[in-house]
Amino acid sequence: MLPEKTGGVYLNTNREETQMTKLLVLEDDLNLLSVLAIYLKRAGFEISKAHDIESALEALKKEKVDLLFTDCDLPDGHSWEKVIPMACSLGVVVVATSGDINNKKPAEDAGAVDFLSKPYKLSEVIRALEMALESVSG
Repeated sequence: MLPEKTGGVYLNTNREETQMTKLLVLEDDLNLLSVLAIYLKRAGFEISKAHDIESALEALKKEKVDLLFTDCDLPDGHSWEKVIPMACSLGVVVVATSGDINNKKPAEDAGAVDFLSKPYKLSEVIRALEMALESVSG
């Protein structure tokens, strides 16, 4: 579970201030990317956005990111080919079109800890991200 949120920062169980969890959202549908960013920011995440593999790789190089939420099929390739391997030390949640199980195994092999099918509920995204954060936090 995410630590308790108070006043824009997360507090751990010892009540010491810690930074918000930074989430990179990689989605080529710009409308969906905007909706996800708004929803996840309201849920307490610090958000970084990318719309293609190149911008995601750049963000991973320049920013300290805790989690990656990524679409699998992007116009410039599959996220499991380049992005997920670069982010394998992070909690990675992958999203693919409903019924597209062909991408699940390569995504898991590249380091994804969870896999959601579109369409998904936003509550499922939060649950998957919490599980991914727990998997890398110990």
